Amino acid sequence: MRRTLLRNWEEIPETRANAMWGVFLAAGSDGEQVLACWVADEQLRAVNSYVSLDTPLLK
Repeated sequence: MRRTLLRNWEEIPETRANAMWGVFLAAGSDGEQVLACWVADEQLRAVNSYVSLDTPLLK
């Protein structure tokens, strides 16, 4: 599972993504926490991809 979690969402085959979600959801609250962190990481990656490197973050 660790290798799957290290990949970007777009690169994970649908069958593998479904299996990953099933394993973590079956693990209970700990698995749900791992999924929540992974989803947050993917969301941050998406936001960071929209930030222009030419735009200063602080003014």
